[in-house]
Amino acid sequence: VGRVLHIKSLCKKLNILDFMFKIFKYEFMDYRYLEAFILAGKTLNFTAAAKELNVTPAALSRQIRLLEESVGKQLFIRSPQKVIMTKVGQELFNLSKQFKSQSNALLGKAGQSEIRIGCITPILNGVLAKFISDHYRGVGEVSFNIVTGAPSKILQMLEAGQIDIGLCNKNVQTDLLTSRKWLSEKPVLISKKKVNIKDLGKLNWILVEQKDYLVNYAYKKRLGRSSQITYVDSPLAQIEFVKQGLGVAIVSNWLVGGVKGISIQQLDEFKEESFYIIQPNSPFIEPHLSEFLNKIASLEMSNY
Repeated sequence: VGRVLHIKSLCKKLNILDFMFKIFKYEFMDYRYLEAFILAGKTLNFTAAAKELNVTPAALSRQIRLLEESVGKQLFIRSPQKVIMTKVGQELFNLSKQFKSQSNALLGKAGQSEIRIGCITPILNGVLAKFISDHYRGVGEVSFNIVTGAPSKILQMLEAGQIDIGLCNKNVQTDLLTSRKWLSEKPVLISKKKVNIKDLGKLNWILVEQKDYLVNYAYKKRLGRSSQITYVDSPLAQIEFVKQGLGVAIVSNWLVGGVKGISIQQLDEFKEESFYIIQPNSPFIEPHLSEFLNKIASLEMSNY
């Protein structure tokens, strides 16, 4: 009883009454096992979580089982191949992280906050890297853990609680996830000086991969394939090569909005594509995540 009263008193001091009412839906929960639960939910790997807690996997599994018994709900689905968090487990995981963050802040134990992001590679290369450099360089209180992958992988990681934020071209509204429109993309042709579209097959192409925008465009327009191709490792490298007059490329319009010294030509064949910020469908967001979301949602692409 004393532990429950202390937790409730802490919630009142934190001025998060809505959060208190949510967390105390699980009024008989044994809070001693929250740390084990949070680590297990973060890693979805009992062995890895046990190692971080410096206990055996069997001991951690027992803590999770006792927590489930105190809550009266199944929090994880276990199989020899993998561990999956249930819907109730995901809700409690989000609430528990918020509670831990708020209580640590109150007690002066906040430490470094981590932001886990999943995104597709063009967003990392074209937007996210510069955004973090501009807004978080020298900010020691925040660290980033960024993974890239296909949109389907990003959604799976969000649902599993492995990342906090997803950035990709999927508009998702489910019980677990919510999204909001963020950026719009339309591929454009860039060159040192304006070129005749019909002459593309005679020019040097600067590509990132074999199925590059430029390859697909030339194929659709039956312009032939260039005999001079230079492969680079990122869209930013494409832009630098074009600026030096070494060839032409097709890149996202938001990569070249503020770039000088190049010609940008619109291509009607490409339709505009939207990108979204996706996050767990929870009313409680940790302060450092809320600040990040507000900053990146108001991003001015003219600066990128």
